[in-house]
Amino acid sequence: MIDLALKPVAIGNKSGDLLARITSPQSTRYRLSRDGESAYIHVFCALDTIEYALIAGENLSVVGDPPAGSVMRFTLTSTGPEPAAGWMSTVIPGHTSQLPSVKGMPSRCCPYIHFFASKEMYAAWSKILPDGIRSHIECISLSEAWQRARRALTVCRPPLSCECQ
Repeated sequence: MIDLALKPVAIGNKSGDLLARITSPQSTRYRLSRDGESAYIHVFCALDTIEYALIAGENLSVVGDPPAGSVMRFTLTSTGPEPAAGWMSTVIPGHTSQLPSVKGMPSRCCPYIHFFASKEMYAAWSKILPDGIRSHIECISLSEAWQRARRALTVCRPPLSCECQ
């Protein structure tokens, strides 16, 4: 069984590089803040919020502005997202190469990875995607997203790609 406690994920001395790669210098849909701080850390996609918390080993408040539905607010703690109710679109493992390249983002997956308050909101958003992309995207619970990100980061070796794991 994997220990899901919020401790920094050991990815060697490349942790800072990966945090810098997923942090955006501009405002984005996904923002993190530390307890008591009013400044936000902007990241490129929903998965980046989870990865940032896992790598930094910190409890963080998340504000997500999904492409469908209302703004989501929750906390990433030692056991994952609280409240755990919520969903995330993600790229089906092994399908990353089927997505078009994107500029200005660290991964070709970023435009398709979002938080949603319900599966219905995800379904509404996914209907607007082209068929060639929609077939590579799935919806998973935030708890499952947390577990997948934790597993992926334990085997990821930056600067090699960790994208969409």
